[in-house]
Amino acid sequence: MRIVDCKVIFLSYEYTEAERWTWSGGVAHGQTACLVQVQTDAGLSGLGEINPGPQAPRVAEAAVDALKAFIVGEEPWNISSLWARMYKGSIVWGRRGVAVSVMGGVEMALWDLVGKALGRPVYELLGGKVRRSIRAYASGGVNFAKGQLEDELRSYVDRGFTAVKVRIGAPTLDANLRVAERARSAIGDAVDLLLDAGQGYVARPWSVPEAVRVARALERYAPFWLEEPYLTDEPEGYAAIRRESSIPIAGGENGAQIHTQILSGHDA
Repeated sequence: MRIVDCKVIFLSYEYTEAERWTWSGGVAHGQTACLVQVQTDAGLSGLGEINPGPQAPRVAEAAVDALKAFIVGEEPWNISSLWARMYKGSIVWGRRGVAVSVMGGVEMALWDLVGKALGRPVYELLGGKVRRSIRAYASGGVNFAKGQLEDELRSYVDRGFTAVKVRIGAPTLDANLRVAERARSAIGDAVDLLLDAGQGYVARPWSVPEAVRVARALERYAPFWLEEPYLTDEPEGYAAIRRESSIPIAGGENGAQIHTQILSGHDA
């Protein structure tokens, strides 16, 4: 069985005016899921997902077209070898960003393909089941109109969620504290509150002193964590923020290829 093609599938939805929401990165007008499909001469295919962000789905398509040259004609079984071929072959223009996201999507599709070929779930191929269940949190908190935030968060609690995530990241400290206050008042003290500052998406992210100031001020609301209070590309900043606040610091969703640096430095 050999790989014969690799292509992108877009699934897009444009929000109505009422569905649009605002976050630290701007206004969300819709969503585009970017899937990658690896096809073989045996008729089997695998699906993976790419995360190019809402701004660059077509960039992901171009990256797939460039990267498939490294895997078409190859057998799909040695996934780590195929990933290395893509990474080394794109070293001049890849390494980070959309290119690595595409490689991740292709890798995901390869695992899906191999699992289908062997008739086994992928989790077994990755070492087996680790736990039978995992705690989930409700991720929302983007509508800040009077009463809407509170109603949204209470609806999550009513559905049984024991933790909810709310977006902050406003330029002023007071604006962030108001959101945290409203959220904590709505859910009470028995539900965990996660706060996402989203500073990896803004043109001018908080500095370390600004992030520390916000984190310390938010301690009164007992957040379960403060997510992405600083630019992801500078893990040493995360370490500094973590040292200066009692709130656990989360981050890394934009940290492609710097996970070893983050973990070794205990930055978050």
